Amino acid sequence: RAVWLDLSRISIQSPAHIIAVVMRELVKIVNPLQGTASDREFSTGNTLPLAARPFGMHHWSFQTAAPAWFFHPSHHKLWGIRLTHQPSPWMGDYGSLVVTAFTGPVFEKLADQASAYTRTACHPHFLEWEMLRYGIHAQMAPAERGAIFAFAAEGSEAIRIRLHFDKTHHIDGAAGRKDFSGCSQDFIDGAPEGFGLHFFGEFDSVPDGFHALPAGGSWEFPKSVRRVELRLSGSFINLGIARHSHRLELRDVALDEAIARGAEIWNSLLG
Repeated sequence: RAVWLDLSRISIQSPAHIIAVVMRELVKIVNPLQGTASDREFSTGNTLPLAARPFGMHHWSFQTAAPAWFFHPSHHKLWGIRLTHQPSPWMGDYGSLVVTAFTGPVFEKLADQASAYTRTACHPHFLEWEMLRYGIHAQMAPAERGAIFAFAAEGSEAIRIRLHFDKTHHIDGAAGRKDFSGCSQDFIDGAPEGFGLHFFGEFDSVPDGFHALPAGGSWEFPKSVRRVELRLSGSFINLGIARHSHRLELRDVALDEAIARGAEIWNSLLG
């Protein structure tokens, strides 16, 4: 996949200055939205606005529509952030799930929970957005086998965080527990028997409610909690390895550290 550099994003003072800036901060001028204005009737690139570590196991994308053409930059509503392994909309996704946050009532259909949104940052190492319907400011940074999310809400309504699955899945979540686990087993063709993405997640606050849904579930946090972090990892082998990846890559890492480390790795390889 080509990497496109948008030089309009930096202030050019001299030829020497542009060389210095580009070599130092290449990741900031990569535009993940390039080629994403595609649909089934007319493709202009078949690409997704992916955030990931280089050669990472999992990739993360804004989702604004139903699979497999699940993102378009002109869509006004965000369904959530999708953990995706989709090589092409013509092939479909596998081992996927969607993470989103909201306030107020829980709707059975993810599309009904969607919110008008603003993308405030879209980089390979960092996504940031505003859920305008709910007054939620959200950020995420990928690791190789997982990601860190942060959701901060205005007002006084309880923050809710939701996991959604397209097909066969199971989820082990409950009120009063910071951690949860499960497996997402969606695929189109060619997966071996027993295929699944085993995942492990941990919140930094204890939820006081869990609402099971036909396609996933949502956690509700005390109204006094105005910001919630989620660390989520996954393995195609088993839950034990998902837990190990969480300990190795996410448990003791702050969001800002993950963002800085991702930028460092991308800049090194892009340079």
